[in-house]
Amino acid sequence: MNVTAKEIAEMLKLSPSSVSLALNDKPGVSEETRKRVMDKAAELGYRVAAAPKAAKLPASVRFIIYTNGLNVVKEISFHSIILRGVEAMAKELGYNVLVSYFDHQKAGADQIAALGQDVEGVLILGTELGAPEAGCAAILNNLKCHVVVVDNNLMRDNVDCIVTDNLGGAYQAISYLRRLGHTRIGYLCSRQRIPNFDERGAGVDLAARRHPDVVVERIPVSFSTSKAYREVDEWLQKRKDVPTAFFADSDIIAFGAMQAFDRSGLRVPGDVSIVGFDDMPACEMVSPQLTSVRVMKTQTGRLAMQILHERITGERKSAYDGINVHIAVSTCIKERNSAAPLAPAEGEAR
Repeated sequence: MNVTAKEIAEMLKLSPSSVSLALNDKPGVSEETRKRVMDKAAELGYRVAAAPKAAKLPASVRFIIYTNGLNVVKEISFHSIILRGVEAMAKELGYNVLVSYFDHQKAGADQIAALGQDVEGVLILGTELGAPEAGCAAILNNLKCHVVVVDNNLMRDNVDCIVTDNLGGAYQAISYLRRLGHTRIGYLCSRQRIPNFDERGAGVDLAARRHPDVVVERIPVSFSTSKAYREVDEWLQKRKDVPTAFFADSDIIAFGAMQAFDRSGLRVPGDVSIVGFDDMPACEMVSPQLTSVRVMKTQTGRLAMQILHERITGERKSAYDGINVHIAVSTCIKERNSAAPLAPAEGEAR
């Protein structure tokens, strides 16, 4: 039987490129797909032309740690955990991962384009991507390869995005504090605005609408533990009463707020409760340990690499049907010791 690789692809509902990679023992397809292709080829009597044996090098993808002068990536520094997930999945799929740091304020179009050369695809840590919009368009338009953006749900229809469910996480935090009896809640919102923080703010607003008994007070602070400490301390000195609970845009801000509470003689969680966002390792190192919205960083990295692989090989192309995907990875509340049920009031409220 004279069967072609294209016919095998049609029989297995795979892309011709995936079948070609499998038949020629090249990286870029899963072992399961490779076995399906080889089994079908053997069944149909297909023979691969013998080729000289050569050292087989893995295909490469690039993980770009993108910054745009906002210092959010620098302060949080959880990209290493996302990268861990990317590298684990890449190893399973037969890729080598190259890591590049990219400061958009110091680079031009040629340097952007170079990031997409000699790789099959690019993953961009997009925490600071999109501010301003012109910068976002510049990097995406100049990368001439498959691109998946991580940690930013860009409002664009030409790129795949894998992001934390920021809106849902913030909604969970406010609802969690309400279940503990807190209805006067301070929202420590970052002055440095990125899309993730805007989505968290929308989650706070949604929770307030869904729970009419909850009153949220916005308290803008800088995205820095030391600056947040000073600014919350100054805010407390001007207040005769304070909310019974606080939610912070990030653990970075929550850590500073906890120091300010302590300086003002407010016990956590005896007098005030607080919940952060990101579930950084330092949450277990502060006293009391910080309750936080857990972000699934490793799983996000693995999923982003899987989507990029499917773009490179053409696998599951019919499932996308010409569209891009925007996937939000769920969050959960990691309870520790910084939040507690509201104590019964003595007479009138505090």
